[in-house]
Amino acid sequence: MEKLLRRGSDLFAWVGGIALVVMMLEISADVILRTLFNKPLPLTVEIVSFYYMVAVVFMPMALVEFTGHHISVNLVTQHLNKPAKLTVQFIAMTAALIYFALMTFQTGRQALESLEMHEYLMGAFALPTWPGRFTLPLGCGAYCLVLMVRLVQICRGVDIDAEFESDANLTEGA
Repeated sequence: MEKLLRRGSDLFAWVGGIALVVMMLEISADVILRTLFNKPLPLTVEIVSFYYMVAVVFMPMALVEFTGHHISVNLVTQHLNKPAKLTVQFIAMTAALIYFALMTFQTGRQALESLEMHEYLMGAFALPTWPGRFTLPLGCGAYCLVLMVRLVQICRGVDIDAEFESDANLTEGA
């Protein structure tokens, strides 16, 4: 199960990375065309806002959690004994899971409503926005799955912070 989840997280991160590269290319082309020929690419701001930025932020979240690269501060928990530390980790992961599960549900509902309405923006061209609305619930849903795995690990007595610290020490030594 964890291997499958890791592969899915990797895939989502690749989607976010590809969105980042394509966004960079489109913005660069827009700037060049606007500066040299006074002909900007139409809908660049809208496409970046509704598609690329959401994918860049939300698609890699599961992988970032899976690999322990989220920003964390263990100023207090580093001084706790293992049972207390696991309790704090369990509470934090449960709170995060509840929050992102609600976010997944709400944004999924909004994405389905957007699909049903065939939502689009009118500008120089009509831009369908409903496909981009599914990125957020997909990314948050994948993040929820990783949080569930973390909760199971914590219930089994695995100190998540210690696991990531040992991984970081191995990579620094290489």
